[in-house]
Amino acid sequence: MPKLRLGVIGGGFGKNVVIPAAKQIPELEVAGICTRTPESAQQIAAKFSIPFHCSEWRKMLQQKFDLMYVGVPPLVQEEILEELVERKIPFLCEKPLGVNMERIERTVKAAGPDYPSLINFEFSQIPTWIEAQRLINTGAIGDLTHLALEWKTMQYANKHRLESWKTRPKEGGAAINVFGTHALFSMILFGGEIKELKLALSKKPDDPRDTHSMVNGTVEFATKASGTLLLDCESTERYHQITAKGTAGSIVLRQDTPEMLTGFKLKLSKGDNEFDMTQDFTVPEGVDNRVPGVVEMLKLLLLKMQDHRIPGPNLLDGLTVQRLVASSLR
Repeated sequence: MPKLRLGVIGGGFGKNVVIPAAKQIPELEVAGICTRTPESAQQIAAKFSIPFHCSEWRKMLQQKFDLMYVGVPPLVQEEILEELVERKIPFLCEKPLGVNMERIERTVKAAGPDYPSLINFEFSQIPTWIEAQRLINTGAIGDLTHLALEWKTMQYANKHRLESWKTRPKEGGAAINVFGTHALFSMILFGGEIKELKLALSKKPDDPRDTHSMVNGTVEFATKASGTLLLDCESTERYHQITAKGTAGSIVLRQDTPEMLTGFKLKLSKGDNEFDMTQDFTVPEGVDNRVPGVVEMLKLLLLKMQDHRIPGPNLLDGLTVQRLVASSLR
């Protein structure tokens, strides 16, 4: 059978993660790359033997691709997604979906619930996270009573006090958009529907930029379980922890390594007993630790292209998170 043709729009994450991930999937051929400049597109195409390259995303849509990856600034991404839905091209894209809520709502409505799309909430594909979700869903800790997420990291733009779309909330940047979308989806993944969200956005007192680097607040789930969220994207500490407490036990999912997707440990506590439930990706030396997660996302998209009932973080999930972000920015 001929391979499915994948088009990649976006050079950073696309070059470092998506293309290497696609190369690991026999059913896929990376057939096109689009970046901001002709030079970078040509260099990436030459490095990975990609037959088509350009620096204008509309030229990509003139080609015949079976599926697309989109990883560009949200202001541009929302326009591309609108076009992809109109042309009925399956895609994997980044978050946030965009910044114009009216446009995003319109695009998701036009796509409908069965559209073959995935939002790159790649944490959901980590084996240890899947096991943690299974433990909660099967009642291993009883009924969930409280979920706490703490994530401390150092965003490059904050470390160097840079100005870019990644630091400007109105352009889909700053902590709530860049990392907060992941955090909010994680809360939904483990806790279910969020009924009430109260978040405070802040930054270091000496930061002159129109941005925020910290998010903290409380959550109330539809199940009546409570939750807390603490996100610091300008921290000298580095850890990512999710604690789920239930009526019959608790789990702690924690990462203390600088990697994004690997190194999570999972502990299940029941009474006086503690169990190591850790499962992890095997990442070959020299391979970006984010690649295995995107391999799984692309495989999942291929399955959804055959059967829309296959679960996975789709446009509706992206919209749910986007609405929560929008409410916190009002």
